[in-house]
Amino acid sequence: MITKATVIKRKISRKALGVGFSVLSVGSLLALSIIAFPGSGGALTCQGTVVDPVVGMAPTQDGQGYWIADSKGDIESCGDATAELPLSSSSGNVTAIAGDPSANGFWLVTSTGSVFPFGTATNFGDASSLKLAKGIVAMAPTGDGNGYWLLGGDGGVFSYGDATFQGSSGQVDPAKAAGGTNSFIPNKPIVGIVSTQDSNGYWMVASDGGMFAFGDAGFFGSAANINLVEPIVGMTPSSDGKGYRLVASDGGIFSYGDAKFFGSASGSSTSPVVGMAPTHDGGGYWVVNQAGNIFSYGDALNVGSTTTTTSLAGSTTSSSSTTSSTQVSSTTTSTLAPAANPTELPIGDGHVSSTPEVGYVDSCQTTFNGAGAETDGPWIDTANDTWNMTTKIAVEGSVSWPNATYSVTSSGNSRIITGNDEPIDHTTGIFPIQSSDPAYQYDKNPNSIAPQNIDWTLPLNPIPLSTPKCVPMGAIGILNDGIVLFNALDSLGRDGGAHEVFDSCWEHPDSNNELHHHIVPACVYGTLTPNMSELVGYATDGYGIYVETDSNGNMLTNSDLDSCHGRTSQVMWNGTEQDVYHYDATLEYPYTIGCFHAAPISTPGL
Repeated sequence: MITKATVIKRKISRKALGVGFSVLSVGSLLALSIIAFPGSGGALTCQGTVVDPVVGMAPTQDGQGYWIADSKGDIESCGDATAELPLSSSSGNVTAIAGDPSANGFWLVTSTGSVFPFGTATNFGDASSLKLAKGIVAMAPTGDGNGYWLLGGDGGVFSYGDATFQGSSGQVDPAKAAGGTNSFIPNKPIVGIVSTQDSNGYWMVASDGGMFAFGDAGFFGSAANINLVEPIVGMTPSSDGKGYRLVASDGGIFSYGDAKFFGSASGSSTSPVVGMAPTHDGGGYWVVNQAGNIFSYGDALNVGSTTTTTSLAGSTTSSSSTTSSTQVSSTTTSTLAPAANPTELPIGDGHVSSTPEVGYVDSCQTTFNGAGAETDGPWIDTANDTWNMTTKIAVEGSVSWPNATYSVTSSGNSRIITGNDEPIDHTTGIFPIQSSDPAYQYDKNPNSIAPQNIDWTLPLNPIPLSTPKCVPMGAIGILNDGIVLFNALDSLGRDGGAHEVFDSCWEHPDSNNELHHHIVPACVYGTLTPNMSELVGYATDGYGIYVETDSNGNMLTNSDLDSCHGRTSQVMWNGTEQDVYHYDATLEYPYTIGCFHAAPISTPGL
């Protein structure tokens, strides 16, 4: 579901893609800015320099350039964005920048309500003469660029040009708020405003995620009932106005209505995020932080620079949070990671460690002397140390399990999982493997399938460990077909996915007659589609196990994930779309979980 974020540092030549919406941002910024923007095509040099904390980015009308502004009004122009002189230092504290959606220009707005047009943008009036209860924090232009709304931190709305007042949640004098009246008082400061597609309404968002819809703006949900790790700093609408996204200062993204989620800067941004902007067709967006770094997602393309990058992978949330993740970091590249080739998968033999490491199993067991597949099959290329998933033989047979049970319920802060480790939705092969079965010449698995007692109580919202924990041999999770999941190792400590032989749903029994998977098989998740995110099971530490794909429909790879084979991204969790840490299935070894991100439960009876 996620595409990779790209960060390109200032002083590097680049070209930008932009959109016809403004990036909404908040004042009170703290860090020095370093400008960046991933685009597509050739490289164009930016002109001008920003010195103070960045407040936002405004793309040009054709999407081939952008302007960056800092809190003192310094401007950097990139791509086909016209070069502009900075504001006078006496103009006041700049809190927002908004692009003219109909031409090549933009506005800067100060906290005192002054509006400064640049390029083709026109000044239709400002709030500098008003006695404001709270400073101006954002601007939203109308669709034709012939007007705009200014937003106060208390929710006061001021309309100019062809922007029509639709309501306000502020505490300003109604006579000075374009004839408006107070409708309600927000619990937290208002931080962003965007217009509907026809400019006959607008949304406002508060720092606690509360959403306020006016005019013909529809209400599609809010983050007000979520215990945020970091506050919301802005929002942007979907292309048809039937949804919107919120962005938190740690880069967490919340999508509502038909607004698609393409990725977040959680764990990627090293300074607070200040806003976001969508691509013109709604197929992606950029996130900008106060250091001026731009993160691109979906069809928000980049120039493919090889300069410093940061990552999507590995952020965590607090136990009570459902978004806005923080803390764990790793690396990513400026383009989508190459898809794993199922015909040439690297064999994971020897990739066992005693500490967390990407692409390894951090195993609690360090010596191995069990049994396993006796002979390497023709799907294994020993010369190149790879194996072919598509040609691997499967155990024959079609055994039904009419007494299979599997249940997942919640109670308080716990998730209760019960079952008997028999498949609820598919048949199995015949075990022990019959001597007449072609699979027998490679793996003489003598074990049978017998019901097990699964009665697990997992946390609904796991609490991350300060240091990840090793994974045991035996059950480390359970998949939605009711079958437990083992780690990637066979009893000899080898890559079990490559060496051992399974039935058509990639399962087999161990010496305790316990049926299990080592890999999340297609019979559990079905057909892969672009930007897919599907919960396919639960780890014994409580985190979800997902199948996620990029915009091309490819499963994630090890390079997308942290040392525990997980990351933070927006997925459906506990009934709502949330930015949460979770594990991801891959075609590459170690396939599912490399170490535990939270404390696992014991699995009695298994």
